[in-house]
Amino acid sequence: MHMELAIRSKIWSCLTKAEDIKLQIAEEFRRMKKAVAHVPGLAIVLVGDRRDSQSHVGFKAKGCEEVGIKSLLSELP
Repeated sequence: MHMELAIRSKIWSCLTKAEDIKLQIAEEFRRMKKAVAHVPGLAIVLVGDRRDSQSHVGFKAKGCEEVGIKSLLSELP
């Protein structure tokens, strides 16, 4: 029981740190956009139709959206 609580606490701590990092990144991109009117982007090329790859790409696109980065997806057969 004690070990389970320690693991849950560690997971919660990591999630909180990850959220803090996302907020810092989003703020930095807002400043960058205001200063130079441009922000970095992520170009994704998805080849084939593997479900695991589609899921991975979806998470990357969602992460970009969360911090204000433009993402561009190109799908190939």
